[in-house]
Amino acid sequence: MSRPSSPRVLLTVLWASALAACASSGDASKGGADSPASSAAPAWEPEPDPEVESVSGAAPDIGWWFDEARVLEVSLELDPSDWQALRFQTRSMFDVLAGDCMAAPVESPFTWFEAELTVDGEVYEAVSVRKKGFIGSLSTEKPGLKLEFDELVDDRRIHGLERVLLNNTPQDPTMLRTCLAYDYFARAGVAAPRCGFAHVVVNGEDMGIYATVQPVDDHFFADHLGQDAVPVFEGTLSDFREGWTGTFDPDSPEADPALIEPLRHAVESGDLAEIEAVFDVDAFVRFWVAEAITGHWDGYGWNTNNYFVYIDPTDGLARFVPWGPDAAWSSWSPGGGLDWLPLNGLLARTLAELPEGQARYRAELQRQLDEVWSVGDQLDRVSSAADHIARWHRSGGAVSDLQTIIDHHDRTMARGLDTAFPAITWPPRDPFCMSERGTISFEFEGAWGSIDGSAVPGTCTGSYTWDGGTAALTDGTFYTGVQDQVGIVACVHATDPSTGAQLLPHISLPPGELVAGEVYTDFTVRRAALYYADAGTGGDWVDVAWMEGTLQLSAADAGGTVRGAYTGTLWSPPW
Repeated sequence: MSRPSSPRVLLTVLWASALAACASSGDASKGGADSPASSAAPAWEPEPDPEVESVSGAAPDIGWWFDEARVLEVSLELDPSDWQALRFQTRSMFDVLAGDCMAAPVESPFTWFEAELTVDGEVYEAVSVRKKGFIGSLSTEKPGLKLEFDELVDDRRIHGLERVLLNNTPQDPTMLRTCLAYDYFARAGVAAPRCGFAHVVVNGEDMGIYATVQPVDDHFFADHLGQDAVPVFEGTLSDFREGWTGTFDPDSPEADPALIEPLRHAVESGDLAEIEAVFDVDAFVRFWVAEAITGHWDGYGWNTNNYFVYIDPTDGLARFVPWGPDAAWSSWSPGGGLDWLPLNGLLARTLAELPEGQARYRAELQRQLDEVWSVGDQLDRVSSAADHIARWHRSGGAVSDLQTIIDHHDRTMARGLDTAFPAITWPPRDPFCMSERGTISFEFEGAWGSIDGSAVPGTCTGSYTWDGGTAALTDGTFYTGVQDQVGIVACVHATDPSTGAQLLPHISLPPGELVAGEVYTDFTVRRAALYYADAGTGGDWVDVAWMEGTLQLSAADAGGTVRGAYTGTLWSPPW
């Protein structure tokens, strides 16, 4: 492939690639029957859950937070320096996926800040707030937020809750998928967090619409089970198989990691009787089918991610709670071709290999399609929810795209009823852990604006190592500047003119950070990757490594010169 003639094309292709990679790695709607009824409530309000009975009096005012008849007005005031610190806190992709990434839960990098909270005119002093999110939901412009009400004021509850989540859902331009998906889970008979909408303002800055989400905590279980002392674990790239249980994050005082081991042994045994001794299999199949119908590719069945598992004290059986569905109904092929039957989670795979497991899945799919799911009703729910938040958020064609995918997926699921279960001959997928491949360093200098063609490209030179070998990066062409609200530092190096081979170290970061100074490329807020293209790739850029390291800018003047250097480690991409 010849050197790209348009830096704009270069940026568009690579920034889209970086976003897609981050989104693939990959927080919840109605779960009870006690939300306030209203004749003005939109059509997408869930029906009472027939399977999960809300305990009267356990949390009598929770529904105030999740009333679909209105959009909450939420305002936060905190010290400007605290807000600046909060929004730029992030976790590194390399902390999550580098090395032995399955050994333990990922530690939170976020800290608490004090704020004044106003909700629909009610003012509360001394509320704690911190950033929230794993990988796909991290943002500096519109961070997800977690509010704690009793951290600084003992035993305080605000309308029945001691905490609430404000989800930014950055993977969803409609802002609707989180609530719509959890609404479906609840109607299907799966205990799911409640969800609503809030218009959020922080220090006078309009942050737009958020999804208000009920945490999976003691209030959640009191609401659903009538008791709050429940062992619960968050599953994040976690599964019930050897080497995959270390990432289960104990999320309650009762959550002893030793409780996961009987679950793993039962699943690995492949014996239905052993599985039924520790899991509520019927409840899991409801959850499993609901994940499929919502196209929740980043959940347990397809990605061993974004779910909770708890052990019900009433019978000792494990059950699932869905989580993080902001990418529901976002893919034309959530299962990569096997789109009616999620088979990456080992519990799902094991049941799918058993005749009785197959029969239960097919029967539950038939039940949900007959009794719970209606594509026409779901499309109406999308329209109603979009109208509900239209004053604060308009997403144009994104709502139509969502409806089109729902319609397509409806036909996919219907075909699944008549499709034979596949013979599972492929092994379970490997962990997403990255391995170290080498190092890279380069220097650059050029004019601000070369990325959009308003200035002449500059030059860069350097070297890299790969699996013990060393090679030079010479005679590179340097592009930089801000385009589409993204700061760019990129070098194109021709490495073999006979094949058109090129290497491209590419760094993208918030535009406010394209200034003199030093930043760490974490591949969440500040993404850096090494791309390769030649005739063998059809001219397409392929990311051959993710770059972890330090970008040092000695000069970065808008309209002037950008000069600096980068030094880092090359990691194999996790997918």
